[in-house]
Amino acid sequence: MEIVEFQHIKYCNLIIFSKLSPAKEIFCWKNRFFLIIQSYFRFFMHYTSSDLRQKYLDFFKSKNHAIIPSAPLVPENDASVLFNTAGMQPLVPYLLGEKHPMGTRLTDAQKCVRTGDIDDVGDDSHCTFFEMLGNWSLGDYFKKESIAFSWEFLTDLDWLGLDPKMISVTVFEGDENAPRDEESADIWAGL
Repeated sequence: MEIVEFQHIKYCNLIIFSKLSPAKEIFCWKNRFFLIIQSYFRFFMHYTSSDLRQKYLDFFKSKNHAIIPSAPLVPENDASVLFNTAGMQPLVPYLLGEKHPMGTRLTDAQKCVRTGDIDDVGDDSHCTFFEMLGNWSLGDYFKKESIAFSWEFLTDLDWLGLDPKMISVTVFEGDENAPRDEESADIWAGL
């Protein structure tokens, strides 16, 4: 597995990239997601967006996460934004310490709208509406468990079954405000 440093991701160690270019790896056509599998992958698979969403939610439910519904696109209690633009946005009060009524382990498929790059929508890397899949620990677990969950979901034959040799991961490389995320790099390297 290759570990790639990426400066702009400080808190997310779950973004996974294949060594294939994204345009050749995953594409969407008529609401169906296809993973193009080369001979070095174990098998060919395709999922509808509903299949992939459900598989993700089922995986985290098996890890004792409560499935929470998507919040509305227009935030109910946040006048600072017009739309929910990220999966974590509706959870901000709970990420800041408020108790969530469904517990400390949550998972969701949050509907999001992004307008900051609206002029670029329509090319192969920009969209306006999407669902962001998320798993959330509210003081329950941290990097070690989160990375292990990601690895299992991606590589276990019961879930996505991707070839571990074809997966690269990112870690924060550090900047003037924070050091490189050595802890995540070490955890990934140990898998």
